[in-house]
Amino acid sequence: MSGEKTENFGDMLSIVSFAQFKPVTSAWVSAYLSVSRRSAQRYIKNLIDGGYLEKTSKGAVATRKAFRMITTGGAQG
Repeated sequence: MSGEKTENFGDMLSIVSFAQFKPVTSAWVSAYLSVSRRSAQRYIKNLIDGGYLEKTSKGAVATRKAFRMITTGGAQG
């Protein structure tokens, strides 16, 4: 169970890192992580709900909270 959480954290960190530069979509996440479109939508929704991504007309982009997480190596604060 904890391995799954670690893997999900790594996946989510990858999504947020990419979203710093370009909006991410469920199609991109699905292809990048080799997961179903439904799983990709769930990842994006969880990151939006957590405040790490913000929805735009072209996809989801990283927020300031996401930048902080990336620059501090995953620590939240």
